[in-house]
Amino acid sequence: MANAKRGGYRQINQALNICAWEGYLDEQHARLPALEDVEQISPRVLRVLGQNEGKFTLQGTNTYIVGTGRQRLIIDTGQGIPEWASLIASTLADSSIELSHVLLTHWHGDHTGGVPDLLRLYPYLSDSIYKHSPGKGQQPISDGQVFKVEGATVRAVHSPGHSHDHMCFILEEENAMFTGDNVLGHGSSAVEVLSTWMSSLRMMQSLRCAVGYPAHGTVIRDLPAKLDLELTQKARREDRVVETLKQMKTEDQRNGERGKGSVTVQQLVTAMHGNDLDEQMRTMALEPFVDEVLRKLAQDDRVAFEVRGGQKKWCFTLGGFPRVVLSGVLHIHQMSPRVRRRRMRPMIKMERQPKSLCDAAQLLQTADIISDTVQTIIAEWSAEVKASNGSRKQNAPTLPSRKLFDAQKTILAAVGKLTELVSDPSARILEVATQFQESRSLYIAAERRIPDLLAAGDEGGVHVDQISQKARIEPRKLSRILRYLCSIGIFKQTGPNTFANNGISAALVSNEPLRAYVQLVNSEGFTSSDRLPHTLLDPDTGPSYDVAKTAWQNAVCTKKTRWEWIEERVAPEKLLGSGGHYPGIPSLVLGLPPREDDGLVARPELEIMGLSMVGGGRVFGTAHVYDFPWASLGDALVVDVGGGVGGFPLQLSKVYPRLRFIVQDRGPVVKQGLEKVWPRENLEALHQRRVQFVEHSFFDTNPTEGADIYFLRYVLHDWSDDYCVRILSAIRQSMAAHSRLLICDQVMNTTIGDPDLESAPSPLPANYGYHTRFSHSRDITMMSCINGIERTPAEFKSLLQAAGLKLKKIWDCRSQVSLIEAVLPEANGFR
Repeated sequence: MANAKRGGYRQINQALNICAWEGYLDEQHARLPALEDVEQISPRVLRVLGQNEGKFTLQGTNTYIVGTGRQRLIIDTGQGIPEWASLIASTLADSSIELSHVLLTHWHGDHTGGVPDLLRLYPYLSDSIYKHSPGKGQQPISDGQVFKVEGATVRAVHSPGHSHDHMCFILEEENAMFTGDNVLGHGSSAVEVLSTWMSSLRMMQSLRCAVGYPAHGTVIRDLPAKLDLELTQKARREDRVVETLKQMKTEDQRNGERGKGSVTVQQLVTAMHGNDLDEQMRTMALEPFVDEVLRKLAQDDRVAFEVRGGQKKWCFTLGGFPRVVLSGVLHIHQMSPRVRRRRMRPMIKMERQPKSLCDAAQLLQTADIISDTVQTIIAEWSAEVKASNGSRKQNAPTLPSRKLFDAQKTILAAVGKLTELVSDPSARILEVATQFQESRSLYIAAERRIPDLLAAGDEGGVHVDQISQKARIEPRKLSRILRYLCSIGIFKQTGPNTFANNGISAALVSNEPLRAYVQLVNSEGFTSSDRLPHTLLDPDTGPSYDVAKTAWQNAVCTKKTRWEWIEERVAPEKLLGSGGHYPGIPSLVLGLPPREDDGLVARPELEIMGLSMVGGGRVFGTAHVYDFPWASLGDALVVDVGGGVGGFPLQLSKVYPRLRFIVQDRGPVVKQGLEKVWPRENLEALHQRRVQFVEHSFFDTNPTEGADIYFLRYVLHDWSDDYCVRILSAIRQSMAAHSRLLICDQVMNTTIGDPDLESAPSPLPANYGYHTRFSHSRDITMMSCINGIERTPAEFKSLLQAAGLKLKKIWDCRSQVSLIEAVLPEANGFR
């Protein structure tokens, strides 16, 4: 809550003017029980009053000091009253307490006003102020985040309603909840959005905490009963509004009038409370409050409204009639009882749904995040230009600073949130439903080497007729494809039917590994996704995690695993349309490769796969070269298990010349690395015998014992759980006490967050949403092709434990792909 006189009051109930309630509040305030300035209210919780007693703050804002040891955390900081700061200082000094974290339930000044005093008294807390939707100098709190001190485990729970950023905190050891301003020790709280607040209370109810520590008022000894009372009272008020509307509608019909019983808020309040109301109470309190209830009921489809002559009129809907907007007026279609009984299907709502105040608040928050993040990005760009003396090397893989990387993912998440908030829902659904055409258009451009063709032209661009001759695609069709890609920021149009590269498409110029990645996901990978809906519903393949029972087998019409199929040698004519749904590589339409001595040829997908691992590694793997302390390992031996052609050791070898490598994989793959990739990319390392290639199946005990690092990149995500436990167990058998296992894979977060991972600032999705689209796309690709899985921290922990290993650390890298460090349970130290 906030105080009207001390510190200034920002109205927190969007519909309610609290000044109208002053007489009632004065009477209620006089009945409040007295509270001690400082009181130990439980073995783990000390309460300090904020010294800001008032009609709206009750006995004052409660500050809670939580824990039993020397270091404790504090929840809320009062309103900035000097007496409060003195109480805090003396209380901490008398008990020899130090503060480790400052947790704020929400933004209102009577909860955050004491922060400057805390920082003046204890400057070391400058990086320890936590709030959902943090302000400058504050740290974010995500839903589910855990804070630990001696004797207390505190878990954050996002519970908007009183305010958009409101957090409650659960004290696990006491099964108690710090309820903030959502639930008070006396009376009820004002709210921003009634429906959101009620949803939060139901969520709080589901957590089954026994005791409540409110931000205002005395301890709530029976929190379930208090929550039930709050919800029951609000439900009764809703029912009363609905019942009054229903009666007015019935009376309207009984009087023979053809109206729908539509009434204004003013008429409804009169019907509910009579004509003898104090005018101030009516206009400043009851009418705004009833209007808020009506908006909540409209969201629940229990009432509807129309606008006539500039006035909004409300009516009872008899259980949810279809609502249609015609000429700006909302009409409720009447149906006979017989028709209503027949028509039980959900009604199609054809009107545009108005956005809520919560949406508006989120829009403003998102805009603020973008504004702040843009300044960070510009500053980091300027620093990069200054560091490079203004020179820019094309195709040089550079790693952004930590600040820039964080700003990039934040602004991308914000763009996604903006899209969610401002898009027409139906148009957005259609947009996403057709986005596969974006990837198909990019595939065509990459497969026909359009970026290279454009790079050969001048800055003015290349005419589509000229591109068409070399790409061998009809010019008007090609022009439409390129226009599409220009519209999503890939390529740029410089004139009528004239195109050039931009910063995005230029990444494909003379970049065979990146081109191969585009080919990889758009060849059999794309066809597999086409068959996924059917495979999921099949009673045999749907529930299976067998690597040979996937949508991919359905797509290419084989019972082999993808790895077996990709390594086949076949007759050239079988490369196109081999009996399944997969048509083959497009360029094969223009001509098949010549037969080799045995009359067969290798599948082109094998070489594409090998090159794509290098391309993907350059995009997401550069961070792993620099965000892990490889330099400290000296001449350590790194075993790349299932390492393909050795793409990651190739990157490491150029930065850390003392490291030694063994690359292990299937025979045809390591042969490609030894004979094609490394001679081209780092011949010197081969000559120095810093790298060796060994044919090995990772399901077997690793032949290299006691290596310093066993490295698994993009291996576990290829396999379901049982396979992964076998792979990990086979490595564990060869590990020594000093050995480390590094798993290089995506660590999946969700939009509600994970306690082991950083969360985005609210109101952005906790997993940075739009920024992680590729991660989730790859997860579904794994499902389609090989029944693989991109895993959460909990899922990684479960796998490691089953294999006799333990998770030591998740390295947060400047990439969508993380490093998970695991060791033997008995390991005592590292090299």
